[in-house]
Amino acid sequence: MLSPCIILAEKTQKKLKYRISFKYYKADNGDKTLNARLYFKKNRKFVNVANEEVRLYVSANEEETLLAKINTNLDGEAILLIDSDYAIPWDTNQTCEFIARFAGNEHAKKAKKNIRIKDVGIGLRFSEKEDENKLSVLISSISPEKQIIPAEEILVYAYVDRMYSLLPIGEGFTDEQGELDISFPKNIPGDSLGNLTVIVKIEDSDEHGNIEVSKTIKWGIPVDYTEQLFPRSLWTDNAPYWMYLVIIIILGGAWIHFVLAVYKLFKIKELDPKK
Repeated sequence: MLSPCIILAEKTQKKLKYRISFKYYKADNGDKTLNARLYFKKNRKFVNVANEEVRLYVSANEEETLLAKINTNLDGEAILLIDSDYAIPWDTNQTCEFIARFAGNEHAKKAKKNIRIKDVGIGLRFSEKEDENKLSVLISSISPEKQIIPAEEILVYAYVDRMYSLLPIGEGFTDEQGELDISFPKNIPGDSLGNLTVIVKIEDSDEHGNIEVSKTIKWGIPVDYTEQLFPRSLWTDNAPYWMYLVIIIILGGAWIHFVLAVYKLFKIKELDPKK
């Protein structure tokens, strides 16, 4: 039987306070991704919570629709991919609210995080001149009357896709027309045809989330990436011929001296007066 002190300690034990980090991503093909990360703070460090159920909702006209129930992975993430064909209930201002909920349990309190996203589109235009190549980014949304509304004061980042990372080429805020012009460098190596993949992003925006578009343009310097043999050098697998000759002379000289020494020993033995 448990003592009253132990029972009192169990009753007064504090539950963990879980938190939710919630992000929205929109890909070039129109697919959306919701990423809810469940974690708590311990000893000034954030600890991810695995194998806990997180429910994701979409809200329209104050009515919530359950999108999915997902258990968090080892990184504490519950990730939902929304196909581009799914009709998200955007309101007349092209905004929508997404909600992530943790119901709580005997160890932790319930948690909730909501984000309100305004949907925008990113258009790219490339113009080429003798002295300058220019990338123009156009950000806009659609009104209820199906008219294009420019989106101003949106921070945009432009990159060129490289083998292991993204090469930044410019950033800035869109103007009143929803446009941003970026001067494109002319000295970036491309593939064998000079093609480059240009990526433009809106990153971690409180209003728009994360949106990305990409396009291939032939503005790079053509580079031949086929494997070629290096000339014979000290640092390659194929040593230069003079090195082979030097080694042969050195080893040959050593063997000649060895044979000569053995020959001399036999000659000394033949000259032994005791025989």
